Parts: sequence; structure tokens; C-alpha cells
Amino acid sequence: MASKVNDWVACDLRYVGETKLARLDDAELVKLHHMLVKKHDLPFVPLSGNRELNVAAVLALKTQ
Repeated sequence: MASKVNDWVACDLRYVGETKLARLDDAELVKLHHMLVKKHDLPFVPLSGNRELNVAAVLALKTQ
């Protein structure tokens, strides 16, 4: 799944929605969030630990 995470970062989550993100395990979700924040030079805010909120936080990066 790591290559999928890299692909999603490269395309800025194009065609990636809540359902696809929910298939990631917690470590992959954190990695995806971290990579997108770094790519777009955004301030890093750690994920909450709540899976639904974490997916929402990653989806919010789609609009950044």
C-alpha cells in the first residue's frame, strides 16, 4: 500500500475519497497526512488518533 500512498501524494488525492482512505491502516493514514503537509509546506498538526477525524483531516488537505 506504500506505493499507493506515494501515488496519492503525487496526484494530490485526485479521485481519492473517504472510502479509499478508510481502507488504509493507521500508519499509512499518518504517513499520507505527513507527506501531504510536507509537500504543500503547511503547518504540521498531529492527527488526533480518532480514525474518522484523521480521514477528514486528510480529505481537508485535498483543498489546500
